[in-house]
Formats: sequence, C-alpha cells, structure tokens
Amino acid sequence: MLWQASHNAIPTLCNLWRRDVVSSTICLGCKVGYEDAIHALWSCCSLFVVWKDDAMLMKLLQYEFRHFADLLGMVFTIKDCIDKNLLAMSFWLIWSSRNLARFDGYQVDFPRIRKAANSLLQYFLSA
Repeated sequence: MLWQASHNAIPTLCNLWRRDVVSSTICLGCKVGYEDAIHALWSCCSLFVVWKDDAMLMKLLQYEFRHFADLLGMVFTIKDCIDKNLLAMSFWLIWSSRNLARFDGYQVDFPRIRKAANSLLQYFLSA
C-alpha cells in the first residue's frame, strides 16, 4: 500500500475524479480538503488524533508535503526517530477504515487507529 500511495496509485477521490468515476474530490472525513493520497493518509484534520501522541509526527505535520512520496522520503531520512513499521500499519488501517466508511457505511474511529496499529504490529512481530 505504501508503494501504491507513493506512486499516486490508490483510488483516492482525486484519482477517481480524473477517471470520471466520481463527481467530487472533497474529502468525506473533513469535508474541506481534496482527497489525494497525502490528504487521505496524513494531513486530513480528522487524522490529527492518530498522530497527536507522537512528538516527531507532530513536528512532521508542520510541513506541507505535496505528495505522499515526499512524506515517505522525510520519514526515511529521519528513520531513527520514527517507528516506520507502526507508521506503515497506521497508514494501512487509515486507508482500510476510509474504504469501509465509503462502501459499508462504517463509522471510522480514528482515535483507536494508533492503538490498533500497535496491536497488529506486535502480533506480527511475535509471529
């Protein structure tokens, strides 16, 4: 999923709009921004609760990344300060939750994503 997001290959509303699949690119989470990969996975204001407990991620939020690949580049530059695996798991859960909300009417519980990502990562690492 990270490769797809960094190559703008996930079906965000902006990408679907370019293909005439949807009529609007406005983010369903915040109802303000355009849903491209960087917005959907990182900078949407509804995601603040996912990042707020990590000081380094809060510092990264101060940058305005134009593309998801730019964010990943910065993350790998400061790789010793960020748990890349936890961040990747968080991105995957965010994207999965957004899809469930869009297609199944599921209510996204963003405050629980970080804890769920940590649990899944610990389960994976223990296997």
